[in-house]
Amino acid sequence: MDTHSHEERASFKSVVLRAIAIIGLVAILLLGAWGIIQIAFALPGFLHNLFSGKVTPLVETVESLNVTLPPAITSGQPFAVSWEHTNKDGEYGYQISYSCAAGLSLHAPTPSGSYQNVPCNTSFNFTGATETMQLTPTLSNKAQVPATITIFATKTAEGVVTAVGSTTTTVVPATAVPPPVTTIEKPIPAPTKTTSTPKPVATYVAASRASTLYGSPDLAVSILGTQPTGSRYTMQFVVTNVGTNVSAAGWILTAQIPANPVYTYTSAPQPGMYPGDKIIYTLTFDAPVYGGYDYQNTCEYPYTHCNAQNNYSGYPQYGDRTVRITVDPQGYVAEQNRANNTAATQI
Repeated sequence: MDTHSHEERASFKSVVLRAIAIIGLVAILLLGAWGIIQIAFALPGFLHNLFSGKVTPLVETVESLNVTLPPAITSGQPFAVSWEHTNKDGEYGYQISYSCAAGLSLHAPTPSGSYQNVPCNTSFNFTGATETMQLTPTLSNKAQVPATITIFATKTAEGVVTAVGSTTTTVVPATAVPPPVTTIEKPIPAPTKTTSTPKPVATYVAASRASTLYGSPDLAVSILGTQPTGSRYTMQFVVTNVGTNVSAAGWILTAQIPANPVYTYTSAPQPGMYPGDKIIYTLTFDAPVYGGYDYQNTCEYPYTHCNAQNNYSGYPQYGDRTVRITVDPQGYVAEQNRANNTAATQI
């Protein structure tokens, strides 16, 4: 009887332990489910905050050189090579090199205004150019050749090349000048007055050389004076490099002469100029001769229409006696100020 009672107590105890285990397992499952529900509610907000925040990308600044050339250049004809240096930091010097090709050679300007032959695959920069340089190709044969021009940017403070750029062009031989075509025209009576073609005489005045060159050149023109001599005029004007760097050789100037009709003189390529250098020009030309009345750029009568172009009743004024000098009209020199490139006076 005692043995049976002991077995009943052991069986009851086993049932109670199983019940407690089941209740604990259910509690654990409920707690896990509750945690999963809480995570599910919180996860969208967490992901939104994670991916919607503004993240500043890390951008690496890299120097680069973009070189520009004409697609084709002709032997014996000057051309300009220009470049744009981006993301630079500090002062730089630039060197130019061209690839070797059969019969090809390049001539580069020197500060004295002359040109010097440069060997291929050799770095050079005679003029201290910072954005553009004029070169002249020469072909000793009759076949066109490709040419690659490379620009090297050297950081002055460190003396190392930090950027390189290149581009390719084609050098073609100079074409033969065709013979003139003979035409038969009605004879034109010779004019009663022969006008000589004006051509200025130039005197180069060099300034003391600066120890360092920086910035850009700046060509400025001013008229020194005009003196009549009989039926002719003599005018002096001066071109000065008022900038802080060397101007490239090859720029030109024009002189608009008040002849009848108006005559414009165009100079040959002019030499490079150091800061402070000047060129004094003396220009002699015939005095203008007009028929009819000379209105001297004024409105003579109250009912006459005059506009900003000094027109008289829709036609050019008689007697416009303006002499106008323009330096580098084609914008060959890389200067930032072009307001002082023109000067004019009345004679």
